[in-house]
Amino acid sequence: MLTIDQMRELSPAEARLLIREGKLDQMGSVADGYMQVNMVCLPEKYADDFREFCRRNPVPCPLVSETAVGDPTVVLDVQKHKLLENGNVATDIPKYCVYHGGDLVSVEKNIVEQWKENYVGFLIGCSFSFEGALHKAGFPSRYRIKGTVVSMYKTNIKLCPSGVFKGYYVVSMRPIKADKIEEVRKITSKYGQCHGSPIAWGYEEALEIGIKDIAKPDYGDPIEILEDEIPVFWGCGVTPQYALVEANLPEEVYSHHPGFPLVLDIHENDFFGL
Repeated sequence: MLTIDQMRELSPAEARLLIREGKLDQMGSVADGYMQVNMVCLPEKYADDFREFCRRNPVPCPLVSETAVGDPTVVLDVQKHKLLENGNVATDIPKYCVYHGGDLVSVEKNIVEQWKENYVGFLIGCSFSFEGALHKAGFPSRYRIKGTVVSMYKTNIKLCPSGVFKGYYVVSMRPIKADKIEEVRKITSKYGQCHGSPIAWGYEEALEIGIKDIAKPDYGDPIEILEDEIPVFWGCGVTPQYALVEANLPEEVYSHHPGFPLVLDIHENDFFGL
């Protein structure tokens, strides 16, 4: 079992190898400083609608890249940056969700056999990418320290629809001291394609966006909020997965399991020009 510090020091390639071997299943502390992404895989005939869906909803669905059609080992370069070398989107995520007709039918360790020649994978920016920056600035996320999964909630914030895709925001939550919100906002605002600044904070705003019980997240694990802290909410890459379920597609479709993204080879400094 790796310590949190050992996980933070892993290279992306080392992390992906451990995942393929079934030896790593906690992603919040892995490869600090490197981009992490969520994933949705669906038939190519829905690809244009999905790209437009992401374009219309850039905060919860920031599209980073996509795979070649039918080939999960090829991830398209972004701004001449290599995102994934010697990797496989169908094997290098700890857990995959398999959906059919809007229902979760199984959770798999890989989807190599399921990835058909007419399927394409979309990579969505993940807030885990800025966890290293928060840690360095003195704001280590409690879920990372405890080895749990970040709390995520469905909301009442409507998405802009595109084709068959519609639905509502999903948000992630981190407890932050009330007098530190502006500092945290400035740090995460630099990570626009990983959800950027928080969209809401505090208990009143939680109710306004439809979260009735913070102790009961829809995805991930509950986390303690101390007396001098308030809940802070970011857009979340589980949103397109939720929209995928709501689309109720007749074909089998796939996604990462909430809280278990893919780590890329590109450092945040290179991707965001920090």
